[in-house]
Parts: sequence; C-alpha cells; structure tokens
Amino acid sequence: MVLNYLFAKYYTNIDLEEIDSIDDFRALFDYMQINRICINDNWVKEYIGDDMAIVKSIENKYRKSIVALYETEQSLGYAVKK
Repeated sequence: MVLNYLFAKYYTNIDLEEIDSIDDFRALFDYMQINRICINDNWVKEYIGDDMAIVKSIENKYRKSIVALYETEQSLGYAVKK
C-alpha cells in the first residue's frame, strides 16, 4: 500500500492532500485497483525500475550507516569511553 501511495503521489495527478486515515488509504488502494493503476513487480521493472533502483541504493546506504552507528553505541568500548 505504501508503494502504491508513493506512486500515486509522485507519478499521477491524484489529489492526496486529504488522506489522513487508514480508511482513506484503503479507498485509494481500491480506486487504484479498479482503475488498474496499481503497482506490481513487473510494472515497477518496466516503467520506474531505474527510479526504484536509486531509491533502494539510498535506503541501503542509510541502513548500513544506522546499523554501524547502533553497533558502535552498543559496544563495550563505547560504553567505557562514555
């Protein structure tokens, strides 16, 4: 649902300003399914695969740095220095 929401926000002209509850998200998802504008893996690969690859690479960089920071803060050496 989140991927479809982001697709609707950035790749369509659907107004999403008033979506603020889970029921609104469900209604959006139903609308997108009925009108055949939902994202599936084949669609992503064909149309926005390059964009998704960039987003995933950014996500991986952040994830690695966050994990490294967490592991450092939880280490014994870090606790002793504090």
